[in-house]
Amino acid sequence: MLSAKAIRIFGLIAWSMLASAGIVSPVLAQTYPNKPIRVISGVGVGGTFDIFLRALAEELTRKWGQALVIEPRPGGNFITAARACADAAPDGYTLCSLSGDNLVYPEFLFRDLGFDIRNGLKPIVNLFFNPQMLVVTSSLKARTLEDVAVAARQRPKTLAYMAPAPPSRLFMEYFNRQYGLDIVGVPFRGGSDALSNLMSGSIHFVFTGAANFSSLIDDGQIYPLVIDTPQRLPQYPDVPTMIEAGYKGALVRNYLGLVGPGQLPDALVTQINAAVNDIMNDPAFRKRHLFDRGLQPANGSTAEFEAFLTQDRVESAKVVQEAHLPVQ
Repeated sequence: MLSAKAIRIFGLIAWSMLASAGIVSPVLAQTYPNKPIRVISGVGVGGTFDIFLRALAEELTRKWGQALVIEPRPGGNFITAARACADAAPDGYTLCSLSGDNLVYPEFLFRDLGFDIRNGLKPIVNLFFNPQMLVVTSSLKARTLEDVAVAARQRPKTLAYMAPAPPSRLFMEYFNRQYGLDIVGVPFRGGSDALSNLMSGSIHFVFTGAANFSSLIDDGQIYPLVIDTPQRLPQYPDVPTMIEAGYKGALVRNYLGLVGPGQLPDALVTQINAAVNDIMNDPAFRKRHLFDRGLQPANGSTAEFEAFLTQDRVESAKVVQEAHLPVQ
């Protein structure tokens, strides 16, 4: 008797054969969607990515007349969500909202993922770039990186930071080396957890999405120190870039993309891409859910997303190498 795993594998092979023969795609495209769609997310509830995804899902529900059900799959070294996506049936009823932490970094950090991360996931559209900002709690009274260095020397081995992405952690290591400091990295468990720890004083710095910080910056509870964008942001013209701060390492943008299982038919990819672009090009949607949140739209064609991912893999491999991150 075949195991459930074997049945699933044979089912995916059969689906792939039908799709490659052109049998599945036209029928699906004509009737899609005719039932609710599951959206696997690589992040927890309540953060920037989750809030945006739910807004996009609401608009797609209106457009398609079918519910999109968000299924958060955070954790697992960012592998859990990507693997669940790759294992899903490529019928368009499982879509996946994943970042570079899910899509790219695992192949450079783990010897055996248990699935083909490049061919097992089908790019659909890049949604946005999320500028990353290093902020400090106002209790340290630091306004520049030099101020931080002074405070860290006065309080050796007592200051701590959270930074989810390898590029952010690499910058903090660079900063520690540059000034001879010992600011300690603390495991990241999500944007809301990082903010609560920052406000409680458990940590002193967070390097994550700038969209998380606007109200706290406006209230003077935290202060921005540096941003990871190539140029300064219009919203924060006085905040220097990492390059201006002297950083010479690889720069990798933080982003959120929409993908599907690897054998998702091209006809469905095209249809989904068009629907998402239609929503994201709406001026009211862009203002409310992107610009007002400090996010930079990146939507476009599937080919553009594929080209971006190719280059992102090159830059991400450099980050892993420069940071001397261990391969597990």
